[in-house]
This record gives sequence, C-alpha cells and structure tokens, in this order.
Amino acid sequence: MNLSDGERSELMAMQRSRRRAAGEVRRARLVLLLDEGLSLEAIKRVLGCDSRVIGTWGSRFASDRLASLHGRHPGRVARRDLARLEARVPDYTLKRKPADGSTHWSNRKLAKRLKVPRMTRRGSGASTIFVRIGWIPIWGPKIPTSRPRQRM
Repeated sequence: MNLSDGERSELMAMQRSRRRAAGEVRRARLVLLLDEGLSLEAIKRVLGCDSRVIGTWGSRFASDRLASLHGRHPGRVARRDLARLEARVPDYTLKRKPADGSTHWSNRKLAKRLKVPRMTRRGSGASTIFVRIGWIPIWGPKIPTSRPRQRM
C-alpha cells in the first residue's frame, strides 16, 4: 500500500475512534492490515469478511487514498421542503380542527393528516417540529387548536 506517515496516523485515529461509523473503522483497519503485508486469508480471518470486500476497498484506497474510505451511499437524502413543512404545521394546527370531532390535534392525527412521520431523527416528524418551534402540549401529546403555550 505504501502509506505516508500522515495517512498512517489518520488511519490509526480512524481505527481507534468510537464516534465513526463501524464500516469506516473496519475499512481503515483493512487498509492498515494490507499495508502490514498480511495475506488475504489472514485478513479474512481477522476481520471476518469476504475476499471481495478486501479487493474492493483495497483497490478504492489505492486509487483515491483516504477520500475513498467513506461510504458512497451515506443514506437517504434529506427532505428539501422541511422549512415549508415547519410553516404548515402551526398554520394547520391553528386554522383547522380534526375531522373526528376532537378539539385538539394529537401528534399522530396531525402526522397522518399531513402525511409525515410522527417522529423522526432528522427532524421532519410532527412532534419534532412542535418541539423545535417551542410548543408544549397541554394535555399529554395533544396540541391546542387555539393559542399555544410558549416554552420559557
């Protein structure tokens, strides 16, 4: 592999990291093992992976160096209409009432009506938006249809 001192130190830091994705740590370890000159069988035994994985990441590192160790498909694309959705939630909550005759919107009812998830880690769920705009439910998970309380 012929690693430079800077690459080796970066790969060692990646290997020791507890905050990086497990796949990146594993790929850093793979490149370090390749640089040590271990055989494919020894690397397969240490990492518990297939020879195709070793070949794929070894050749990617040889062509693009450190930049190649990050996954090419990092996940789902973030919603682009998040600002518009954040504006719709309070507007919809204050101007409309639930169709089932209840006086308050629950997170589930509003999420179903707006066709968004109830809670998400990315912040596009109904309850996440309520927290972000500072609305606190009065009765458990229900959101008032009149004037919301503001977080202090």
